Amino acid sequence: MDYSNLKIFGCPAYSHVNEGKLEPHVKKCIFLGYGSGVKGYRLYDPKSHKVIHSRNVTFNENVMLSSVKDTVISSIDIGD
Repeated sequence: MDYSNLKIFGCPAYSHVNEGKLEPHVKKCIFLGYGSGVKGYRLYDPKSHKVIHSRNVTFNENVMLSSVKDTVISSIDIGD
């Protein structure tokens, strides 16, 4: 099996949308997983507080979002 296409749960994801010329072209979301019965990814949109499905997504797997603030944690310290 090829697992190279799996994405990291909780990473920032940018859903590409086309809602008009003057509207933003991406929505910043959080990756939740893969939809069952739907081709695409399950994403949480923190601005609208909704779960959306999208096929056209860019992932930023190098950073994780903080659960307290909308800041980026560049590394996670795991104790020995």
